Amino acid sequence: MENNLTLNKEMWKKIREVEIKTSKVVSDLFSGDYKSTFKGKGLDFKEFKEYEQGDDPKYIDWKVSAKTGSIHVKKFSEERELTLIIALDVSNSTLFGSNIQLKRELAIEFTASIAFSGMKNNDKVGLILFSDHIVEFIPPKKGRNHVIRILKTIISYTYKKDSAKYTDINKPLKLINKLFNKKVIIFFVSDFLADGFEKEIKITSYKHDLIGVIINDSREYNIPAVGLIEMQDNETNERYLLDTSDKKIMLALKDNLNKKYEVRDNIFIKNRIDKITLTTDQSYIIPLNNFFKRREKRV
Repeated sequence: MENNLTLNKEMWKKIREVEIKTSKVVSDLFSGDYKSTFKGKGLDFKEFKEYEQGDDPKYIDWKVSAKTGSIHVKKFSEERELTLIIALDVSNSTLFGSNIQLKRELAIEFTASIAFSGMKNNDKVGLILFSDHIVEFIPPKKGRNHVIRILKTIISYTYKKDSAKYTDINKPLKLINKLFNKKVIIFFVSDFLADGFEKEIKITSYKHDLIGVIINDSREYNIPAVGLIEMQDNETNERYLLDTSDKKIMLALKDNLNKKYEVRDNIFIKNRIDKITLTTDQSYIIPLNNFFKRREKRV
């Protein structure tokens, strides 16, 4: 019982830390960028107001202007009602991290920033946690309490080993395609090194606004030559010895990883899927900010 209380205290402390840290980032940097990047469905008429310098002349209402004796324009408010879905890979490969943080820790901070950005713009936010199965699904809703629930769910998996033997990207994609007929915004957070998801991601990217968030760690690609080291496959828990000084072995590993990167990148390009690449030795802030700037230019 005491251990559970300690765990709960630590969890709530972590939730509060993440909320404070990401809320400040969202307020200072991303809130306006998020809103201008993801537009609402249209504009609702709100009221008439007197024309001021800088108002768009096309919104002048001449009938009202004639009645009042001064130029009036129509004022509109944006009808948002956007739905944001965060699909987060919690398979064991996300527990890897050779730098200041695990891939999963980086993913949590990124996810929190996106969730709070959605909340501040009155959008619905939902969550899918997945490995080789759907671990958790939280339907999209509005409000701070709902986002805190999402954070609590994610953070409870921060250091948890999953029983899954592999990552199945198709599972969350199929769930999204089944549940959401209307267009939603999807931030799909994974390393995307699994196989066989091209068909399903093509359907998802056609129906929805899909953004791939790729989580990398530099040591996965550049392992230092330090002789024999014990490795563990995070997906299967299998342990093995790797001779990092054997150039042929290391070259073969790099070649295999490069092929996976190439397949992944080609799928993204072919289906016109935007991507954000994050690495564990850097903050997510600059890549996310760059994504918003790219999107704003296209809007």
